[in-house]
Amino acid sequence: MLKNPGGVISLPPERPGAFIKWVTRILSRWETKEIQTLLESSGIDRSRPPDMKSLSFVQIDEFYPMDSSQQNSFNWYVNEYYIRGFGLAPDRALLINATSLGLPPDRTMQEIFPDNVVDLTLRVRQTRTDLERQQKDVINRVDEFCMEYESRIRELGGSGFSLGALGLMDTSRSTSAGPACIR
Repeated sequence: MLKNPGGVISLPPERPGAFIKWVTRILSRWETKEIQTLLESSGIDRSRPPDMKSLSFVQIDEFYPMDSSQQNSFNWYVNEYYIRGFGLAPDRALLINATSLGLPPDRTMQEIFPDNVVDLTLRVRQTRTDLERQQKDVINRVDEFCMEYESRIRELGGSGFSLGALGLMDTSRSTSAGPACIR
């Protein structure tokens, strides 16, 4: 971050508590002897803290279907702990708001996926009911969104710093799976 201000970062949504704790500690105590010693021993330029507002943040995935305002959505987590917590610029964040993603304007997630389950076999099989046809249309729109989203990441120059999953992920929050950017 110090050597690449304005770079693109992507951090895990799997609640890396120790990582968040350490970054917050380092940023908030940058000038203390403890942190200056740690930085020096790690070969990091101690003269100035990283310009967190210059970084672009890319959310790398989300559960679907899920309301992005729920505290167990990745969107909520990213906003709470990375954007606000690290002081990243909200206008430099590429986020996934799955609340109404892929839905026709007059429909709700509950109407399209009444059991909160996305049947991904609809991508490749014939629909049997009107509801399945509607679900297939939504799934196709979500797939399009994901392809466009990945193009937007490439337009930003790709992710310069990515920290992947740090342990086991609790998938009990969603019963669905999906394309690259949607779980």
